[in-house]
Amino acid sequence: MEETLIVAVSGNPVIYDTTLPTYKDVDLKRDAWLKVAQLVGRPEDECRKRWKSLRDQFVKERKKCREASRSGAGGNTPPKWRYIPVPPTPHFQGWEPEMRPPQAKRARVLSAFEKAILEAIRAPSTPPPPAALSSVDEDEVFFKSLIPMMRRLSTEDKEDIKFKIYGMVFEATRQSSDQ
Repeated sequence: MEETLIVAVSGNPVIYDTTLPTYKDVDLKRDAWLKVAQLVGRPEDECRKRWKSLRDQFVKERKKCREASRSGAGGNTPPKWRYIPVPPTPHFQGWEPEMRPPQAKRARVLSAFEKAILEAIRAPSTPPPPAALSSVDEDEVFFKSLIPMMRRLSTEDKEDIKFKIYGMVFEATRQSSDQ
């Protein structure tokens, strides 16, 4: 369960990444925990408790590792956290390079579910498809594209350009209504 939980949580940075603007969004966190619980196949509160325990254990082990490497004693080897072999994802950084994975005694066989989760996390994310061109108002896009340039102008120049645009639009509409 622990490896699956780590992988599932790593795909939901809103749970652990305090630098995100959405980190304090309670609704997003609740939704993320519901997704994690569904992936892990355990109740949400159990996933939260186990994650807190794993996170606390990791922080303690990382601290021990840093202290061991700082002491300068050649005989001290850094402690080994048993879940370090879980592959880090782009969303979950934090594995310390001085922490070495334990020597594997036997290869662990991943279930089909775990393989699917790992493939989903490792697959590059694709951006959402662009809005259909028919739903884009070309006139609105054009006038919005002028905004940055207009903001750089003095108030007097802005008023002059606005007046000229109004005059051109008025003249064009008058000509089209005469025809």
